Amino acid sequence: MAKSKQVYVCSNCGADSPRWMGKCPSCGEWNTLEEKTLLVKETKVSQMLVGDQGLVKLGNVDVTQNKKVTTTFSELDVALGGGLVDGQVVLVSGEPGIGKSTLLLQLAVNISQQGIKCLYVSGEESAQQVSGRAARIYPKGEYKELQFLLTSTVDKVFATVQDNDFDLVIFDSIQTISDDDVVGVPGGMAQVKAVAAKMVSLAKQSGFRLLIVGHINKDGDIAGPKVLEHLVDTVLRFEGERDGLYRVVRAVKNRFGGTGEVGILEMTGVGMRDVDLAQGVFAGGGEGEVGAVKTVAFEGNRPIVVQVQALVGRTVFPYPKRVAEGVPISRLQLICAILERYAKISLTEYDVYVRTAGGYSLESATSDLAVAAAIVSAFHQLPVGPDVLCVGELGLSGRLFLPNMYHDRLKSVSKYGIKRLVSVAGLSLKGVKLLPVGYVGEIVSALR
Repeated sequence: MAKSKQVYVCSNCGADSPRWMGKCPSCGEWNTLEEKTLLVKETKVSQMLVGDQGLVKLGNVDVTQNKKVTTTFSELDVALGGGLVDGQVVLVSGEPGIGKSTLLLQLAVNISQQGIKCLYVSGEESAQQVSGRAARIYPKGEYKELQFLLTSTVDKVFATVQDNDFDLVIFDSIQTISDDDVVGVPGGMAQVKAVAAKMVSLAKQSGFRLLIVGHINKDGDIAGPKVLEHLVDTVLRFEGERDGLYRVVRAVKNRFGGTGEVGILEMTGVGMRDVDLAQGVFAGGGEGEVGAVKTVAFEGNRPIVVQVQALVGRTVFPYPKRVAEGVPISRLQLICAILERYAKISLTEYDVYVRTAGGYSLESATSDLAVAAAIVSAFHQLPVGPDVLCVGELGLSGRLFLPNMYHDRLKSVSKYGIKRLVSVAGLSLKGVKLLPVGYVGEIVSALR
């Protein structure tokens, strides 16, 4: 039964409060709470569950039901842990224009060609716009079986899915769909949470695969409440330069596979396509350069050779600039401080710019040595050969560390043309000469 309720609702995020406050406790905006009388429908927790199965022994559970279906993109399958599972809910996020909608449209068309019923739901693009994008990628006959729905209400999506036996539903995007039973603008916290709850519950009960596009805010986080990431099974994050060729699909969360896995895709004039990592797409040029050092990032069990580039120049500002792309700015500032303290390199009068080739994002601290070596190379004008690889984490004492798990993983780097390894002492790699560095001050001698 619906009940009357007097609340103060935030016009910005849709959150409600039992009393008026100058500042919204949810989004932090001032003077946005407005008094409203709501008819509130009681939502039971059981509505979010797929049903009570009772007491079972895990050894007797049939796990063969979780058979994975390919997305038709081998790199995307890697990020997902092998493909899509029945009832799986995937949240895809990334910068505007990076290719989320293009990839999901291709996925839907490719899967629909295999006789699998797919529904593409959009709350911001018309059928003509989506069809025009598909026409640029496919001949018209190849996407004619894909069904499309333009709506701004989740109830319309709910009814359409219930009336049709879809195997795959794409939601583009959750910030543009609203629930009529919830007060707030589309994209607000209350709306996003309500829409996600309804669709996730339906996906779990009906068994179809659900892919949701989620916008991000100015800080790079997924817009909306954090509960959105908890509700879904998998969170994929698109990375890369919007104007560049390559896109990295990173699994931030995955209940059906390992986290940390990535897929590498290339944006072309006819949509996305898989990339062969053996080509060294993030390894930069093939000649020795000043301020360009290679490192290796292990995503899951796959090594990815990435070039770190640095530029050091005298500053014209009262405070020297530190600019980083592909490397956290806080880590760059930390490495500069370590170099200045222990390597006797005075950077207080120099701007330091660091970026990665292809816009690849280096998450692991084992790239510290490569960043430091690139800065040292740029500062002293020391060219570094293309066959040199730097791997290691810098401590605040200036010492170099390398996790034990990397000792075996590094054995595969020789096939990428690596002949010299700058890292901690004790490593033994066939066909690779070790240049041991135990202290940050030894970087210059190792590069020479």
